[in-house]
Order: sequence, then C-alpha cells, then structure tokens
Amino acid sequence: TPATDLKPWFDAFTDAEQTFSANTHTVMTFGEILDSGGMYDTSTNRFTPTVAGTYYLEAAMVSSGDQRIDAEISIRKNGSKDNNRHSKGNKLNGEDQLPLYTSMIVTANGSSDYFDVYGWYWLHTGSGDKGFSKKHFRGFKIG
Repeated sequence: TPATDLKPWFDAFTDAEQTFSANTHTVMTFGEILDSGGMYDTSTNRFTPTVAGTYYLEAAMVSSGDQRIDAEISIRKNGSKDNNRHSKGNKLNGEDQLPLYTSMIVTANGSSDYFDVYGWYWLHTGSGDKGFSKKHFRGFKIG
C-alpha cells in the first residue's frame, strides 16, 4: 500500500523558542516527535534511518524580533558542512519575522548515516543571542 512505501517517517517539531549565539552553527532541538520506526533520537536530535534508501527531508524555523539579521538553516548528513542543504535569508530592522525553510532528497546507507538540523544567524548591529521558534524537521522514505 502507498502508506507503507513511505516508511519510515518522522516529524519532530516545537513552537518553543531556542536561543542561538551569533555566528555559531547550533544544532536545533525539538520537543514533540512522531516517529514510525523509532529512528529519531531526541537525545542527539538526529534522524538515523536503519532502512537503506532515498529520503525526502525538510526543516524550517522562524526568527522573531525586529533586529536586522542574516540567518541560515541547514540539514546536514553525518554532521558535514560539505554534505548539506541550506537556505539563507535576511530581515531588515522593524520586520517582525524571518521564516526559513530547506529540503533535500538524499540517500542513506541504513546503518551509519544520520541527519540533523543546524541554525545560524549574524546580527548586523549590536550584539546578543537570538531566539528561533516554530521549528520542524521531518522526512520519509521515498525509494
């Protein structure tokens, strides 16, 4: 049936705000998990598919506040900056939110490959940490 063709699948999400430090790639954390195969680990914030195949993965986050920033969200395979998909955006002073979204289609070997999500931002003026909320990381096997 079509539903079993999409297994395993997972959906990790939270509306809670996570604070990032400026110019630091930070692993994103999630509060609620739906997981068909028990392959998303909340202690490491990693999806480690134990079924080899091709997967569709997506991630999103929203920055709030009215400061001017550049921000990035990335899905990384095995923690590598060189093997990732990312999305960048910027928000001008006075703008309320900056939503960021990225997705990828990628193969997994079914044993050691894992995927996680990183957030990053740079503040144009001033200094300080920045909060990001409405985060999700989800995916499913497509082949």
